[in-house]
Amino acid sequence: MSITVDWDKTIPRVMHVDYSHRWTWKELYEAEHKGVDLINESSYEHVVVIHQMSRFKTLPEYPVTNIHRLIKGLHPAMRLTIFVGMSGFVKTFWNIAKNYTLRQFQEQHKFDFVSLPDEAILFAIKYLADYPLQSDLNTDPD
Repeated sequence: MSITVDWDKTIPRVMHVDYSHRWTWKELYEAEHKGVDLINESSYEHVVVIHQMSRFKTLPEYPVTNIHRLIKGLHPAMRLTIFVGMSGFVKTFWNIAKNYTLRQFQEQHKFDFVSLPDEAILFAIKYLADYPLQSDLNTDPD
């Protein structure tokens, strides 16, 4: 598969979506379904999704329509999406589709762009610190 989806090995509630050089919208929709399944199997209410996009510079056909569909279909637990290494060309289509989509529903998701994977991890850790896991809240320090 040209797109892989999995939980971070060390940081709970961080999901990674990794793209190869060439991929299709069908593969991205399949990856989205896998991500939704992973979230549904968990009890997480706040998830950060990191898209590693530095391996490609263009998009498959009909980017605005497909990005629009993907944004509308985000799982409610996906609260922050971070794009790593997105090219200027791809970012232009992303912004067009995002602006069109967000006019149609209230934004409950946040989106950010970084250049390096380490920046994305730090951003995710900082964001998730405001939403501790329920198990962390129930821990007795004594």
